[in-house]
Amino acid sequence: MKSVENKLMLEKLFEVKNTSDREMYERNKEIFIARYVYDMTLEAIGKEFNLSASRVLGIIMKFHRRFNYKIKNGIV
Repeated sequence: MKSVENKLMLEKLFEVKNTSDREMYERNKEIFIARYVYDMTLEAIGKEFNLSASRVLGIIMKFHRRFNYKIKNGIV
């Protein structure tokens, strides 16, 4: 039952309302998942998505800020 709750919470965290940014958001979501689910390094992710390691880090930090905001404000 806990895994179902975790999955629903993650779906709410990854929810996007603005469809114009969907492509970019999907790429950034894949980067975030690659880092924490597949435990890839920033350099490896950067090579896969043709980005620098610092840009990958920036994308991941943006997701952290977004998640913290949603959790802090009870959106999830």
